[in-house]
Amino acid sequence: MTKIASRSRKFASICFPTRKALGLAFLVCVVVPTVLVALQINEHPKFSPSDEGAHWDYATRISNGEGVPRLGELLQRQTLKELACRGTEGIPAKLVPKCSSQYFNAAKFPGGGQQYEAQHPPTYYALTVPLRWVAIEIFGFDDLTGTRYTGILWLVAGLLVLWAAGRVMGLTAPTIGVGVLLLTTAPVVIYHASTVSNDAPAIFTGALIALVAALAYRYPGQWTIALAAVGFFSASVKLTGLLPVFAVSAAFAIQAWGSSRSLKPRDTIKTFFRRWLPQGGALLFGGLVAALLWIITSRQLALIGPMEIIAFNALRGNSVGPDVVLNETTRLLSPITDSYVSPDTLSQDLQAFFTQLLKALVLAGGLSGLFVSARKWNHWIGITALGSLVIGGALFGASLKLIYQIDPGLSGRYGLAVGPLLILALVAGASGVWVIRALWLFALASVITTFCVLVF
Repeated sequence: MTKIASRSRKFASICFPTRKALGLAFLVCVVVPTVLVALQINEHPKFSPSDEGAHWDYATRISNGEGVPRLGELLQRQTLKELACRGTEGIPAKLVPKCSSQYFNAAKFPGGGQQYEAQHPPTYYALTVPLRWVAIEIFGFDDLTGTRYTGILWLVAGLLVLWAAGRVMGLTAPTIGVGVLLLTTAPVVIYHASTVSNDAPAIFTGALIALVAALAYRYPGQWTIALAAVGFFSASVKLTGLLPVFAVSAAFAIQAWGSSRSLKPRDTIKTFFRRWLPQGGALLFGGLVAALLWIITSRQLALIGPMEIIAFNALRGNSVGPDVVLNETTRLLSPITDSYVSPDTLSQDLQAFFTQLLKALVLAGGLSGLFVSARKWNHWIGITALGSLVIGGALFGASLKLIYQIDPGLSGRYGLAVGPLLILALVAGASGVWVIRALWLFALASVITTFCVLVF
């Protein structure tokens, strides 16, 4: 116990070396995201059109002890009533039954009232249950709002973990602080932290992978089980959680190859696998095992086939070839900026100005490793992160086309978990006091703009 306490104090001293660092972390990791997301929730009482009704239905099923839903089941009566009475943004009230109806026929709702989010693993929903209980039973929020507020906890936890990852990799408090603030101001991050969705924990899962990988990189030792565990967890939250797993595993592979290539060819391969398998190999193994287990389980549970999901019929009208999938894949290159967000609170003209600049900054940070000769860890992370988004995104889109027979409709949110890696690559590559100050000025201006739009 004494040894554990000593290590905990040492880790805390690394993360928060001074009171100023602790105060800065509290401001950018807790205060700012809490305020912005709470205001976003308050401004949008209706369901999000990003399948929030089905995600909330999934969470309430588990909360009520009904277990994991099966693909093909219908939404609960409670969900149908809430959809009719609360409404969904962008869907006219005339397309759903009246709130005063005595009976709610699922077939009268968009998508035939099917619980199509049953295709996703239950990890996020199960972990959200105790969190929403606190918000609902102790703080008195209604069911949907209380469940939404758990997104703040997921985001705050993710930002604190990202702060820790940056500090472990030697970034100063102002450097990792501005990176966290840039991520906090991203519209896709705010939006999905304010809705019931398994994209809400994406920042946390990506940051957790970054932290454990940073510890394994800085302090070589027995990290195999921890890396396999975070890989498993990331993929068990959502299968697109494999994207940051691929990126970090590839970065470990590059490191292992670079330290082995000076040996004889036979020894090079052996040494490479001996160094990569306990790190990148373990991470990748954990992620792939989780994905495989859920694919097998979901198929066993399903009552209908993927091509029978009515909600996806709108995506089945056009012919989809490899060119369409590749075109849509490019949207993943902007995981924190390119996706649907509330146009009235997160996509006003001035906000769009900051969003486009942030998009360019993040992409530049990821690509910076292509234009230097002496590449550091942040250069490789940026390259592998973008490579994972392109290659993994294309494979994901192709799988959606083959399995569901739909236009994949890919967007940046599918790569949201890679966002923390790209932010680390961006700020770690920023050199010079004035560059960091310029990033702070940009981030603060973006925060103030979004705050004013949400308040006024």
